[in-house]
Amino acid sequence: MAGANFSKFWHSCLSGDSYVAPPDLLANQTETPPPKYTEHAEFVPTVEEHAKRPPKVYAIAVMGPTGSGKSTLISKLANRRIEIGHRLSSCTKDVEEVPCKIGNKHVKLVDTPGFSDTTRSDTEILGILVDWMKDSHKEIQLSGIIYLHSIQDVRMYGSSLQNLRMFRRLCGDKNLKNVVLATTKWEITPESDAISREQELCSNDDFWGLMIKAGSEVRRCENTKAGARFLIEEILRIGEDSITPQIQHEVVELGKPLAETTAGVYINDALIEQAKKHEEDVKALKEEQGFALKEHDREMQVALEKQQKKLEQQIAAREEEQRILHLNEMSALQQRLHNLEQSSNGEYINKQGFWRSSWKCLVCKKRSDSLGPWTCPNCRFKQRNVAWEP
Repeated sequence: MAGANFSKFWHSCLSGDSYVAPPDLLANQTETPPPKYTEHAEFVPTVEEHAKRPPKVYAIAVMGPTGSGKSTLISKLANRRIEIGHRLSSCTKDVEEVPCKIGNKHVKLVDTPGFSDTTRSDTEILGILVDWMKDSHKEIQLSGIIYLHSIQDVRMYGSSLQNLRMFRRLCGDKNLKNVVLATTKWEITPESDAISREQELCSNDDFWGLMIKAGSEVRRCENTKAGARFLIEEILRIGEDSITPQIQHEVVELGKPLAETTAGVYINDALIEQAKKHEEDVKALKEEQGFALKEHDREMQVALEKQQKKLEQQIAAREEEQRILHLNEMSALQQRLHNLEQSSNGEYINKQGFWRSSWKCLVCKKRSDSLGPWTCPNCRFKQRNVAWEP
């Protein structure tokens, strides 16, 4: 039967006539079932499900020295007023997240305080940034960073250079390709001076040179909404993938104490140098006071007393900054001591339970066999040995 049907089909093909299959043949055909869903099949959301998904948010940090225009830039794009400083003191006290929309993309601008602040130490500001990263790293991933610098500044002076060096240690060299280096205040700076300063910034490796070689891009920021929008669009263009700043990687992912991070070590080294200078200043001041006393120069004695009070305030501020920097490191050491005291397998070198050969200063890391309260003879940091390193 099947052979006869095939013969009829073949002759119809040769003659051009249409072929109609017999009813009994059609009755034996079954419809092929659709393929079954497997666990490896790709899930395609419906329009309704796609609409319910929260939109992707691009977080962009705005950093730079005090007075470089961070709050001004953000205020151009924000839906609310941002406090802008026109005095020597800084207005940005803490990290502030400001949402806005660029085209069809949702953006969150992160306003950060600058280092070398007029009211707070670099250690305090670093702690503020670290606390924000700890609290927000699960919800916010940075797409890039805008670093602002005022082209009005005649040269890269102390605080600007300090901010730049801290920025590199916070960001990390591997993330520099997601950084836009932007100059501000072109509208109030003579063009020839501004261009000359921009060229120096870009060509000097101590300033922006090495960062540009690592992938950072340089832009000029106009003091307009269009100028601010342009900078954000530049980050969105280069920062489709999120980045993890160096300081966040060290503190959040590696669990390092603040003093052991790249930025913390930099601050710590600066404080050690400051302590040495203070020691020299104290020595010189005592010599001058002795001379004034010998000469019965009352006017000089009064002036030196004022200078001494000012120096004592500077020393107290520096010691407090060192204390804050090493506060969580000391807490970690105390926790280790507690854990080892609770252990029944601990071995003790003496009846106090201390490994004297492993004592070291929390600031300069010089070894010591001191037990309890002591002052490091190298950096003059006052501390107390309460833990050890096996």
